[in-house]
Amino acid sequence: MPLLKFHLLNGRTDDEVDRLLETAHRFMLRSFRVPEQDRYQIATEYEPSRLRALDTGLGFERTEFCSP
Repeated sequence: MPLLKFHLLNGRTDDEVDRLLETAHRFMLRSFRVPEQDRYQIATEYEPSRLRALDTGLGFERTEFCSP
C-alpha cells in the first residue's frame, strides 16, 4: 500500500491536480504493478512563503509553481 504525498504551491486548478494524481497513479501501476484500487495519495497546497525549493545544482528548471 504505497502512500504518495505531493507538496504543492497554491494556484493549480482542480483539473491540474487531478491530472498530476492520475499520472502518478498510472506510473505506480506500470512501474510497481500495484493493484488498480491500491491508491493512497495526499496533495497538500501551501502559500509560496511556506514552501521552498532551493537550487542545489542539479539543473532543474523552476516554474511559477516552485518557489526559489
